[in-house]
Amino acid sequence: MTNVYKVIDALKEHFDNEPLTNKVTFGDLTEVDLDKSTTFPLAHMWLTNVEFTGKLMQFTVTIMCVDIIDETKEKGTTFYGKTNLQDVMNSQLSVVARLVESLKGNRGGALSKMQMTLVGEPTAEMMYQEFENKLAGWGLEVNIAVMADVSNC
Repeated sequence: MTNVYKVIDALKEHFDNEPLTNKVTFGDLTEVDLDKSTTFPLAHMWLTNVEFTGKLMQFTVTIMCVDIIDETKEKGTTFYGKTNLQDVMNSQLSVVARLVESLKGNRGGALSKMQMTLVGEPTAEMMYQEFENKLAGWGLEVNIAVMADVSNC
């Protein structure tokens, strides 16, 4: 059975080809070195569950697309503040949107051509976290259906 590999490898390949993503990680976020600026923009993912429906396996994948918030040294403030928060939110939303489009079978997305089908309509949630540095972006939970491969590993 190779379903887990099929899903995470396809998502990794998608993000590796994403121009606004510098690094792709999987698993426990606490094991990712979030202090290195070369890590960002980052696409991080993990599997939260699998539902078995007939000949399909429906994976729930949580994905986080984030970048570092930089502060300007300029005096004064504008509507946009003294950071690049809006730029990060905009660029990372485009990363999330391209993933969703790639999973939509009716639009001929690359992931859908790999027999990975988006189930339902995902909602992106704004993220703003302070780890070793300030990160912002979007979190997304997607349900991806694939044909069940129950052969031996």
